[in-house]
Amino acid sequence: MIELYINEDSFRSLSQFKGKKPAVGLKPMVAFSGTPFDSPIQNAYTLAKSLFLDLFRGQDAKEVDVEGLQYMIHISADEEVEGEPAPMIHLRCYLILTKKSGQKLPRVEVEEMGPRIDFRVGRIREATEDVLKEAMKKPRGLEVSILSHSISFLNAKYITTGQDEEEY
Repeated sequence: MIELYINEDSFRSLSQFKGKKPAVGLKPMVAFSGTPFDSPIQNAYTLAKSLFLDLFRGQDAKEVDVEGLQYMIHISADEEVEGEPAPMIHLRCYLILTKKSGQKLPRVEVEEMGPRIDFRVGRIREATEDVLKEAMKKPRGLEVSILSHSISFLNAKYITTGQDEEEY
């Protein structure tokens, strides 16, 4: 368990951002920046990373169409400095725009689309080993069916590599 407190001063909701929003059913790209998320020892930031990945993961995709990669969730944290408060976790969502560049490859730009949330780490309580092992078990015979009409990019058969199209 991890508590994340929202900083009210920097919070901006999705409706406070003007512009285009992503279509329903598209999976976001999730990017983490900052050394606290890469620690080999489990800490508040690795727990938060696991929580965010579970939250934004969605269904498994066997094929990906680059046209479906329309937005990114970027989560970052600064370096931890001894003697100072723990750094905040910054969550930002960006729309990915491809524009003509006059070359073969398009120019890629990002535009913040919201929401914007800064978190302060609160209390942490790790699960005991036996509880964690039980929680990680997958039931036998469990099969998740993916509805092709619910995620539009699963129907794609090609991935653009920048030069040629290859069957994926």
